[in-house]
Amino acid sequence: MSTLPDRHLLIVGAGLAGLRAAEGARGAGWSGPITIVGDEPHPPYDRPPLSKAALLSEEPPGVPVLRSSEVVEQLRVRHLSGVRVHGLDTEGRTVTTSAGELGYDALVIATGSATTTLPGLTGLPGVHVLRRYDDALAVRASLARSRRVVILGA
Repeated sequence: MSTLPDRHLLIVGAGLAGLRAAEGARGAGWSGPITIVGDEPHPPYDRPPLSKAALLSEEPPGVPVLRSSEVVEQLRVRHLSGVRVHGLDTEGRTVTTSAGELGYDALVIATGSATTTLPGLTGLPGVHVLRRYDDALAVRASLARSRRVVILGA
């Protein structure tokens, strides 16, 4: 894939799929700017350790990043963290975000999946989902003060 150096690749989703899309684009010869937009305040991170090391370690764990900041820098990727996408205009080639409008020449939507909750449990004290790093910290804090635990899902 040879691209014009000013063509902009926008990736919505800062998880594994979004990072792999950026790596794949660079590996295929994409020479223009790449922006990854994610609604979490963290760099792209590995989710499986959230239900393992994050809950078992003595100390609160760090974010299990997928790539070092040096590797991301070598990819020449701009990561917009804590930015939520609200809309997409395919004709105008723009994405509306909490930080304003972003234009693109090519777009990858890599938002992943969402957790499923049981009706009536959302927002109850001590009831958690485990999908994100901040969820793991909340579960960890709740476990420290709980005597009984019920786990739904696998």
